[in-house]
Amino acid sequence: MESKKYLIGPEIFGTYLKVLRIVVSVATVLAGIGTAIDASISGYGFFKALLLVANTAFNSAVWSFGIVTLIFAVGERQGWKLKEGAGEEQRESGVQKPFSRVGTVAGMVFIAILMAVFNGYSGILGYYSTPGAELHPLFNQDVFNGYLVYINLVLAAQLIFQASKLVYRRWNYLMAAANLAINAASLILFLLMLGDPNLINSGFIIEIARQSGEAAEGIRTALSMLRSVLYVVIPAIILFDTGEGFWNAYRNSRS
Repeated sequence: MESKKYLIGPEIFGTYLKVLRIVVSVATVLAGIGTAIDASISGYGFFKALLLVANTAFNSAVWSFGIVTLIFAVGERQGWKLKEGAGEEQRESGVQKPFSRVGTVAGMVFIAILMAVFNGYSGILGYYSTPGAELHPLFNQDVFNGYLVYINLVLAAQLIFQASKLVYRRWNYLMAAANLAINAASLILFLLMLGDPNLINSGFIIEIARQSGEAAEGIRTALSMLRSVLYVVIPAIILFDTGEGFWNAYRNSRS
């Protein structure tokens, strides 16, 4: 007898609904808040602002629904199975405990927030001087937009990786290799953006200098020092995370 085919099968449907509710709720609320702030800065009337907020929140909900559904639909094709009793068996055998579902879902929510901010609200990130709440953007938007497609690809890969934790439940060599690939892509993108002298808006630096009473060159020197620190700290964190994944996979393979 031929087995039934599902878009998302019963084995993972419950987890799919939990993740969907959280991601869609957070993305929708964040989109609404961001649009409300943008509308307030732009001086829109109440009803126009309300329509913009409703439209953005709806689009964000649809987008989030599509992304989460796509991830779990791919998982269904790959034969994902969520075994509720796996945690007890792993603890008894002394191997790595399963990934925390709360932590995994929180990671997915955080990634969804980043995607919403970078795609919808990067233009309102910056310094708001008073009076009049004039915006001095942090990024040169044209330069930032050039990186946006790569940022989205890396974040989408991270989102899929987090979802796979709900399926595989603990580290294995496939998970470790995927983590290595995503970390390598993230590091390359990070280094390219960090080293781009045109990414930070010069007007932002000048306004910070004016408000703080420091020379603009002093602010640039401080940013250069911060870059130097990040050049060391971020690769070290990524290297540790990658190594930890392979170490846990090794431990689990020997259990």
